[in-house]
Amino acid sequence: MRRPEVVGGQRLVVDQCRPHSSPFPRQLASKLAALSVQASPPTSPVLREYVSFAAQHGPVAPRCGCQPGDRYRGAVATARGAYAASWRRNGGLVKHAVTSAAPRGELMPDTTTHPGAAARTTLGVALLALVLRLGLLGWAWSHRVSLLPPGVWDEQGYHLLAVNLLRHHRLAVGAISTDPELRRAAGWHATQPPAYQRSFASFNSRDRTPGFPAFLAAVYAVTGPSPYAAAAAMCIVSALAAGLVYQATARAIGPTTGVAAGLLMAISPEGILNSTQILSDTLHMVLLAAFLLAVVGAIKRASAVAGVVAGLCLGAAILVRPITVYAPFVLAVVLLLARVRPAVWASMLVAAYCIVAPWCVRNAIVYGRFGVSGIANHNLLAYNLAFAKARATGRTVEAVQAEYAAEAVRAPDGGSALARRELARYWPLVVRNQLVGAAMFWVSVDRSWWSQVLTGR
Repeated sequence: MRRPEVVGGQRLVVDQCRPHSSPFPRQLASKLAALSVQASPPTSPVLREYVSFAAQHGPVAPRCGCQPGDRYRGAVATARGAYAASWRRNGGLVKHAVTSAAPRGELMPDTTTHPGAAARTTLGVALLALVLRLGLLGWAWSHRVSLLPPGVWDEQGYHLLAVNLLRHHRLAVGAISTDPELRRAAGWHATQPPAYQRSFASFNSRDRTPGFPAFLAAVYAVTGPSPYAAAAAMCIVSALAAGLVYQATARAIGPTTGVAAGLLMAISPEGILNSTQILSDTLHMVLLAAFLLAVVGAIKRASAVAGVVAGLCLGAAILVRPITVYAPFVLAVVLLLARVRPAVWASMLVAAYCIVAPWCVRNAIVYGRFGVSGIANHNLLAYNLAFAKARATGRTVEAVQAEYAAEAVRAPDGGSALARRELARYWPLVVRNQLVGAAMFWVSVDRSWWSQVLTGR
């Protein structure tokens, strides 16, 4: 396909082909025409970069049947010559453009593929992921496997919050023992002593973020409070994540790498297994994949609107899993250092924390604590520090957990001071356990849940 361009008073025909090494030759003529090459020496960093490329490089062969010596080469050469002549007439120096800095927002190569091919590949990756996930879920359903077996904490807590949100239109859980619907939703935990029930309800009301319970409540509003309906929705979400990973990687790096990333996501054993669990990981993953796709588009187009979309995805991810709470700030710093246009990272940063701010205000009003969640203290005391102190003192983990839980309940700050004090004492063991645990997470599968899904035991 060819189209005419007017550069330096000359009518050119530019082949709309993709070059082997860079998007610059393909776009040179139209950029120069749009930015008025007859003007005085340019101040636009984008225009300077195009001139820089034209001054340094000869024409690049396109990725199609065109020959390097035809109109494609002529268009690039004529555009380069027309601009150089114009700038010389105005007293400028082409070598100044050669040494100018690369423009902000031009960090990624032109990796555009045919829209139809990209759509077909996305659909194929997502369908493969969906078939694998629904296959495992179908096996569990056909063998009457319970997705909420007795004693599970996180899954049952999310289920309880979703039912409470749907029935009572609030996240805070009331008395489990006096509400038949909440008793059914609490499952095994409703059979425990009243003090345990209060602790279970209080933890989920105080320390959980609303994103995943709201997602489950939306599913239950259509299907009723069914764990299998929730898992089916998670399978769809997980398949969507695989398609988004392909799209983001293909646009950032290239279609071949995108296909590899999407397929790895689709066939990942942990991804397949997690989609059958009523946990927030899968929803968090799809929001991060959507963020990656949006931020790639924002960088390529230097678009503040796309930056806002990326920020909204990241803010929603924080409300699903608060572990992401510092990600917008860190990523904004990375984009700043990478010389991305300020409008991109600033809009992303503002949009992300605008989503999170109302929830922080709610926590300040209800619990007197401005923040996304207090689950960090709980996890630090109940798991990281409990295992470290048990190893250091020779006590059982359960005994240390009970000691920490009792002290945290009495503390007015919910255990924050206790966590800081104990971390200062046991931090070497905590770091060691974290490193070992991280390595084990990546090299071993969740055998207990695979066994539960496949055999019900």
